[in-house]
Amino acid sequence: SPNIVRNYLVNGNGSVTDQEVAMFLNLCKYQRLNPFLKEAYLVKYGNQAATIVTGKEALTKRAMHNANYRGQQA
Repeated sequence: SPNIVRNYLVNGNGSVTDQEVAMFLNLCKYQRLNPFLKEAYLVKYGNQAATIVTGKEALTKRAMHNANYRGQQA
């Protein structure tokens, strides 16, 4: 729900609109991202437009499912 997104998933100090919440939820659904697992973030500062950021965990998970991915070294 929009209230859950506003209370738990928004980063920054801005107030997100219903339209921004709807866009975020629909993009997460379409891209199969779970914001509760930190796979996507909704960020808003001041009066600027909200930004949707894909988390590192989502990119790592997708890479591991690719047959050409050979892992990583730290």
